Amino acid sequence: MASCSLPGFFPPLRMREKLLVDGGVLAPVPSLLLKEKVDFIVGVSLESAWVPYQETKNAVEVMFMVDRIRYKRIFEETIKEVNFLISFPHAPFKWTDFDKAEDFIEMGERETLAKKDEFIKIVKRHRRRKIFFFFLGRR
Repeated sequence: MASCSLPGFFPPLRMREKLLVDGGVLAPVPSLLLKEKVDFIVGVSLESAWVPYQETKNAVEVMFMVDRIRYKRIFEETIKEVNFLISFPHAPFKWTDFDKAEDFIEMGERETLAKKDEFIKIVKRHRRRKIFFFFLGRR
């Protein structure tokens, strides 16, 4: 499975004559693909708050900053296709905090319940049958 193959962290997966990496490298938000097949998209974003500039001390930090800029640009464009978004911009976690899964789940439950009325209103307005849930972002 290539979904965890992130350049710089984990090596790509070799399958036949191709090297596969996480889809988020080029399409962190698959909403453009989904829009062709479904009528309503609920997105869950783990994108953290944007830090516009940080002093860089070495080439690795520059590489990470460039990647954040690339990711933010793609994210902002593709998120426009989402009908309803649940996000956690001030979450005290990073996407690499794998040991905090329970905390992520609790936070998700709280945020989802807080937006329940808004969600119901939007769904009623659309009154469509095809609804697809997916996770957005990776940070």
